[in-house]
Amino acid sequence: MHLRLGSFIQCWDPQCNKYIEKFNKKPLMFGKIIVDLNQVPKVNVIIGYSDIDYFNDPDYFGLVNEDGNFSDSICFNLKIYKYTSNTYSDYLEITDLTILASNNSKKKQRYYSFTLEGEKLQQFMVKTSNSHQYIYRGFFAFVFSYRQSNNLQSINQFEIFFTINKSFTTLINQGFKSLYQINFFYNCDPLFCYFFAEKEIKFCADIKCAEYINPDLHFNDKIILYQFYQSQNEKQIYLTHPQVWYVGEGLLEQAKIISFDNTQPGQIKIELKVGIVWNGLKIQVTSSLEQVIIDGELSDMPTPIRVFGQTQQIYCIKAQGSESCATCDEQYLAQGYANNGCSLFGSKISMKFIILSIIILQIFH
Repeated sequence: MHLRLGSFIQCWDPQCNKYIEKFNKKPLMFGKIIVDLNQVPKVNVIIGYSDIDYFNDPDYFGLVNEDGNFSDSICFNLKIYKYTSNTYSDYLEITDLTILASNNSKKKQRYYSFTLEGEKLQQFMVKTSNSHQYIYRGFFAFVFSYRQSNNLQSINQFEIFFTINKSFTTLINQGFKSLYQINFFYNCDPLFCYFFAEKEIKFCADIKCAEYINPDLHFNDKIILYQFYQSQNEKQIYLTHPQVWYVGEGLLEQAKIISFDNTQPGQIKIELKVGIVWNGLKIQVTSSLEQVIIDGELSDMPTPIRVFGQTQQIYCIKAQGSESCATCDEQYLAQGYANNGCSLFGSKISMKFIILSIIILQIFH
């Protein structure tokens, strides 16, 4: 980063409002990653935002000095933080990454990018593995604060991930998940400044969810997950757009949702069919917050918020019809890979039979 020291306007100066207006865009930040596999993985992380009204303004374009605006009107600093896990409970400011800025004049968008490779990749991303794959996950936040006081203006948390084979030749999947953006204002409505979601996801006996259970999970079981959100005031907030993931050592798979019921404020009940056979995992749920407006229609929050929760540690998900935790072969039959420590193709089944079984499962699943 290149920053120029000098005078800057106070955060309460009317000029600063022209920058504050940009934080009302929905969403402010968006992003993607580009993974390059050339003997060792290299990840380019790109974060962008729209600067529609002030893109060509000589004084008020951009948000921070990194955008190339070194005028005295700039009133925000940009900081990047990393977290050690997706609970986002501990953080560390990153000060040794080179941030590159670019823009798209046609779309009136501006971008920040940074690259992770070698030691930086190991330092800033969490690596796990299974029998066939390496999985990398990174948890970050772009934070905008007032230059005068360091008070927060906007927090934008996101997760990046990618999966590669163990020979570093094939990219299996990759993704960027924007978790939430929180903006802070002097006249802040507590609804938009603070939120609380029950961290533990519960299992329910049925869709009514009158009783919590601790199920003995098997492949292809139908289950009901329950997520709860408590608003800080009387406004009705709904949980929408759920995503469910199976997460564990060497495991990061998105579950297929059958249906969900979010008709009750602050609650969502999700039905899905168990699609994994694994030993040692959690099931994670993220949902978006929306509020009721005129005529009962749902509206996106002024600043998008994703609430997160996960089940307690699940000892294992068994193969269908089995009464014991899965063997390596049973895991291969279910999803084509297994817990770390399993041999490449299992111990009792030929590779041809494994491939044939996976094809049959995909056809009839």
